[in-house]
Amino acid sequence: IRAAHHAPAEGVVRDIIIAPRMSFGSGHHQTTRMMCRLIRELCSGGRVLDVGCGTGVLSIAAVHCGAEHVDAVDIDPWSVDSAQEAAALNNMTASMEIILGTVEAVEGRTYDMIVANINRNIILNDLPRYAAALNSGGILLLSGFLEGDVTAITEAAEAHGLEYVDSLGAEEWRCLKLKKTAV
Repeated sequence: IRAAHHAPAEGVVRDIIIAPRMSFGSGHHQTTRMMCRLIRELCSGGRVLDVGCGTGVLSIAAVHCGAEHVDAVDIDPWSVDSAQEAAALNNMTASMEIILGTVEAVEGRTYDMIVANINRNIILNDLPRYAAALNSGGILLLSGFLEGDVTAITEAAEAHGLEYVDSLGAEEWRCLKLKKTAV
């Protein structure tokens, strides 16, 4: 993951170019690295939703890993502009729709995977929407919160039919893998 003005690293299998400007998401934070690792392991096709997309790093990683289409939403106009530029830099504009707004902007659409690297309070507020938008058997990846937040998030997720599968940790940060149970 690099800005356009940096040279690609040698031996890199997948190169993600971002346009960070005023938006969040350099690709170097622990939560971003954990999310990219899980996307690489789990994304093999289908439709993906990236909530709070920032620079579009996770969206681009999902397309690199086989996602057929990614909807990326963010409430910040700077982030939407950066994600659109990153989609163009990575030749992925046909595979990504970048939308200014919250998860409510994609209401009625369904996904095989949802990724959200945002804060605990937004995650807790939006869990019912994630559950409604996730196909049965779909994967929800969450990060952007600390170890002390895991119990509250997993308990709230279970109340919406989202089963805890696994977690990753890096320093104090956590990443959760959840699965929508069959309905």
